[in-house]
Amino acid sequence: LREEIRRLNVEVSSLKERYHHHGEGGDLTEEEEEEELSLIGRYVNSNNGNAVGNNAVPRYSAQSLEDSDVASLQSIIAMMRQTIDQSNREKDLLEQRLSAEQDRSQMELHAFARTLEGVDDLRKSAEVMGREIRRIKVRGYRP
Repeated sequence: LREEIRRLNVEVSSLKERYHHHGEGGDLTEEEEEEELSLIGRYVNSNNGNAVGNNAVPRYSAQSLEDSDVASLQSIIAMMRQTIDQSNREKDLLEQRLSAEQDRSQMELHAFARTLEGVDDLRKSAEVMGREIRRIKVRGYRP
């Protein structure tokens, strides 16, 4: 996402430079004209669904297209920033939940270990009592 945002920022900057360059009376080179026609075609295709070269394509001035393209790119960048911010908030929340879950699991493991120690002590006591009872049965009770 960061790479895409960087690329879009560069594209917005270049569009602003072209806008200011053309606003000062600079003429378009042949290459710039082709790029602008391509940009117009992409704009028309994405917004109106019309094919490039279709006679139904409305005519736009270069100024209005540049303004709308800059505005569109800025809104896309704003949406991407919001998405990144939301994703970062979700990531932070999930990291906090994970940390809390790890702490809770660690406490449960310690409690389980203490329980097992108690069970082991009971088993040992039962074995000793069993041996004592067997000895009393065989030899009789002697205080």
